[in-house]
Amino acid sequence: MNSPKLSYRAEIDGLRAIAVVSVVLYHAKLVLFGRNWFEGGFIGVDIFFVISGYLITRIILSELHSRGSFSFLNFYERRARRILPMLLAVVVTAFAYGFLTLLPSEIRELSLSSLFSIFFTSNFFFFEITTEYGAESSFLKPMLHTWSLGVEEQFYLVFPILAIVAFKFFNKHFLTIIVGLSLLSLQFSELMEVWNSDLNFYLPFSRFWELAVGSILAYRELNYRTSDEGIATKLLPIFGLYLITYSILFFDEKTPHPSINTLVPIVGVALIIGFASADELVGKVLGSKPLVWVGLISYSAYLWHFPIFAFYRIEKGSLSNFDKFEVIIGTAVISVFGYFLIEKPFRKKIKTKTFVVVLTSVSTLLIVCLSYVGFSKGFEKLWVDYSQKNKVNAYLLIRDTQTRWPYHLDRKCIFNVIKQPSYDLGERISSCRAQSEGVIYVMGDSHAINLFNMFGYSNQFSTVVGSTQGSCRPHGCRKNIPNQYNYFKEKILPLVKSKDTIIFHQSGSYLMADRNGLNDSQRTFDEGSGSIDVENIIKVGNFLNEIANKVEAKVIWLGPFLEYRYNPKKIVSQVRKDGSVKQKYLKVHPNSPILFDKLEEVLNTIEGNKFHYVSFGEFYQVEHIAIVKGVDGSKCFQFRDTDHFTECGERRIAESANYDFLSY
Repeated sequence: MNSPKLSYRAEIDGLRAIAVVSVVLYHAKLVLFGRNWFEGGFIGVDIFFVISGYLITRIILSELHSRGSFSFLNFYERRARRILPMLLAVVVTAFAYGFLTLLPSEIRELSLSSLFSIFFTSNFFFFEITTEYGAESSFLKPMLHTWSLGVEEQFYLVFPILAIVAFKFFNKHFLTIIVGLSLLSLQFSELMEVWNSDLNFYLPFSRFWELAVGSILAYRELNYRTSDEGIATKLLPIFGLYLITYSILFFDEKTPHPSINTLVPIVGVALIIGFASADELVGKVLGSKPLVWVGLISYSAYLWHFPIFAFYRIEKGSLSNFDKFEVIIGTAVISVFGYFLIEKPFRKKIKTKTFVVVLTSVSTLLIVCLSYVGFSKGFEKLWVDYSQKNKVNAYLLIRDTQTRWPYHLDRKCIFNVIKQPSYDLGERISSCRAQSEGVIYVMGDSHAINLFNMFGYSNQFSTVVGSTQGSCRPHGCRKNIPNQYNYFKEKILPLVKSKDTIIFHQSGSYLMADRNGLNDSQRTFDEGSGSIDVENIIKVGNFLNEIANKVEAKVIWLGPFLEYRYNPKKIVSQVRKDGSVKQKYLKVHPNSPILFDKLEEVLNTIEGNKFHYVSFGEFYQVEHIAIVKGVDGSKCFQFRDTDHFTECGERRIAESANYDFLSY
């Protein structure tokens, strides 16, 4: 047994610095020289997990060896002093700012996410309500980053009990038990990544093996005397740093995570914790004063940076590199103040009794307040009654954009399917076919969801089968979501008859590229310049040709519709800022029609294909205004966000669109 005393290791603070910097730069999405160099920065959280597992196990085993017992009370008090004061400060600040700037539905979501973060269960909350971590919409949720605190604290609730039981009753097999559970956890994460990648990301057991690697390192340090001499001690930390750097620079959103791939950065962290010291190169670099200083404020920086970025993006939309550097510098300043004014005093200087009283009082008040806002049905009315009149009027103008969007209609014969359902798909389509002349199949991305709903709301079609899913096009899908095109080819295509019609539809902004080559970029519209992504158009054409060659049914590519390209929430923010609605937000972005006409010129040149291309304008001419008359005669906002329709927009198009293109 080596000395159970936990001595300070500066290189671990250096590792914390690498972790927090990589996470901040990942969330910043900095594009330099045409590339986002920190797409793998999300692994910073995994670095934190290994460090946490190492430290908690070192503390538990040290106490058990030296005292023969472990004080849960002291342990959780230390954790509470470390975690809660800064977390509560961020929650209060984010909620206060959000209450003044966000819309009722957004305030409600912020309240619930903050509430769940206080109870360290926000990882489950965000799995339920958010898209994939790293998707654009996820960067607009101010408390999303607290999911990792939930995972850590859930580990802290279970692991001490597991460690004590294993130590007292299975001491000789302690390491075997931890290694066995780690392997099970790793295998679980690998299987879950295929089955449900989003759930896999947030589950604590999918992450257990990462924290357990730190536990194994702590056990090794306490029970096995290692030499500070030799080539391994000098080279392994360098190799570890290389693995971490490689992961940050070359992992991206398509990298399955957590999975076997995650072993790359985890092994890198393990090699540094296991072999680095103040006497070798990596230990000296990581233990340098600048990195140690950043490591000391890393927790504060981690908590503050994400809500600051989120609110900035909500207010401004797309951020320039200057904006991003501004946020990074602001985060650094706030983090320093947070460390010295909140984190440090609560960890050491404030007495236990005072700490408990303050913590209980603030937490109780917050929980009551957040619960009311998050769960009360009357909050929106309260907000409308007591907010500024011009702001309320602006909100009422765009309230259609805030209602829940029925992504897919679900009726017996109007339904969407993107992967194997629980029912017999062939039998369902056959029974519906008996009451219709032909089946309409709608296939594509989130814009095709709009189209599917339009056909579903129309009274002209009794059977509409969708194969639509956001963020997935024939030229690329978001990481680890079911590819509906593969499913369509394998399972739906054999059911298509000659009288049926297959309609493909997708977002036009993914067929354009900005000057950095990025698709779906707001910069393309703001600058009014960009190129047509011919490569993506060819990929779509090849896919549709493949489909058309296998069926006798009509295959139609219904072209992209005109996009609004403003955020409707800007109407409210401008009213708050200037006192009135800017007229430009009541019209389509002036560059949008120009760019879509340019795209249409290229798409209309498609010739010699087995499918038929139809301009969306032949189906429906989208007005260049935001506020229109709904089917009931009342005014409504037809655009949900920068590039989708509201339900009101879908219904009015469904009623007045020209469906003659189906009989070309």
